[in-house]
This record gives sequence, structure tokens and C-alpha cells, in this order.
Amino acid sequence: MPFGYTRFINSQRGSWIVRVLELPQNRDAMIASAARERPPAEAIDALPEIIEMQPDAKERTLIGRAIRPIMERAGWTVGTPRQSMPFPGVTFGSGTLYHRATGTGND
Repeated sequence: MPFGYTRFINSQRGSWIVRVLELPQNRDAMIASAARERPPAEAIDALPEIIEMQPDAKERTLIGRAIRPIMERAGWTVGTPRQSMPFPGVTFGSGTLYHRATGTGND
């Protein structure tokens, strides 16, 4: 699937995965992971929908990019400096760490 993020999220496959990520239980699980100082991707790693999708390396990166706006809308921001943490996942092997955004009213 040799295309970028915008084409991915606008594709049938990409828009479907974004809908899965935005389900309240999945969004809440990603936020809970971030609150434990763990990557949000860890929370969705073993979802049957993700496993069945069998994303390749490029798609896993694009899924990680799709997590970012969900986390930002919930008051989280990518850690500075940008940090990635490995974890023993089924689909993902590492993920970006997020921190509570300051000055958003969500502190």
C-alpha cells in the first residue's frame, strides 16, 4: 500500500481502522495506556480487528499517525523529545509516548 497518511485515512481500509480506533472503548483504553506512561498503540495492539487486518510495516506507521489526532483531541500530546517505547506486541513492537498537554484545560 504505497501511499501516504491522507490517502490511507481516506481509503476504505484506512477509514475503517480510524472508526475502530475512535470507538469509545478503544479511545479510553489508549488514554488509559498514556496515563500509565505506556504507548497508546499498546492498548489496541491485540484487538481482533487489528490482528485480522494484518497491517504491513507502512500501515502500522499510518495507524500510529491515526492515533495522534485522537490523543490530541483528548488533551494529550506527543512527548518531547519524541519518545518511542518498545513492548511485546502482537501487531506493533513499539509506540510513541504521549503526555498530558498543558494549558488545555484538561490538566
